[in-house]
Amino acid sequence: MYTVTNDKGDKFNVIVVLTGDSYGLEDCLTHEGEPLIEFYDAEYANVKSWDYRGQFIGRYYLKTLQEPRLAGLNLYGGEPKWNLTKGNVLDSVDWAEKEVVRELRVRNG
Repeated sequence: MYTVTNDKGDKFNVIVVLTGDSYGLEDCLTHEGEPLIEFYDAEYANVKSWDYRGQFIGRYYLKTLQEPRLAGLNLYGGEPKWNLTKGNVLDSVDWAEKEVVRELRVRNG
């Protein structure tokens, strides 16, 4: 898990989901396909009604955020604080790319 802080001081946890990983509500699904990147509102991490990651906001294919590099990302228009800066997106994608390589090395021995 990786954490980014936007220009307003709001923190977001970032997760990479690879083929074979559990994801979705209560991790009840198994991912098959291209790597995903998920964003969670870290304010709610470890709060009783949420899990260690926080409140789930959204999920994207990693490749969607890689090309072209975005100017920023509005994770959900109905919640003003759920905005990431260009730097947040770049940092998240850079971390996710490294995490994918690291995890694939571990899985493939």
